[in-house]
Amino acid sequence: MPNATPIYGFPYPTGNEQPSGPLAIESLAEAVETKFALEDQAVDGGEWTIGADMVISRPTLINNWTPFAGSAPQGIAHSAGVFTVTKGGPWAISAGFRILTGSSTDLYIYITDGTGAVTWFKNSTITSLNVGVSGVKRLPAGGSFRVYAYAGADRTIRHETAGDLVTGITAYRVGN
Repeated sequence: MPNATPIYGFPYPTGNEQPSGPLAIESLAEAVETKFALEDQAVDGGEWTIGADMVISRPTLINNWTPFAGSAPQGIAHSAGVFTVTKGGPWAISAGFRILTGSSTDLYIYITDGTGAVTWFKNSTITSLNVGVSGVKRLPAGGSFRVYAYAGADRTIRHETAGDLVTGITAYRVGN
């Protein structure tokens, strides 16, 4: 069967082939099964929390991430505050932090490219102890991103209990 669908490559017979229903159905069934087997593989992504409370000021790269309890990050690596993906595609990224004490100053959290030069997603507050941000960004294989926090005056972001993903980050490849 020389013809295949353009997106998934599922085979189908041409108009001039000898009809063979069983062989055509077998070829299609095997192609569909192969596609489903690929979809059943583990999902690329993971979750991290900070290893300990951390003082932030103007702006601060959050760099003490540790895998969240029960999370086994796959297809993404972290080193010194930089997250790097191994497989390209759209990635859903969310991050948030909680400060230790009340604030009457600006608090920001933002997600940038791997160099920290281009801000992709940003959020702020002046009245809350919590601030979070999320977005979806298409990254190439080997692409990277960072998460920064900003406070108008020194503040401590909080590492909550082991079972709490605050302060934390979640990043998963969409359409695994």
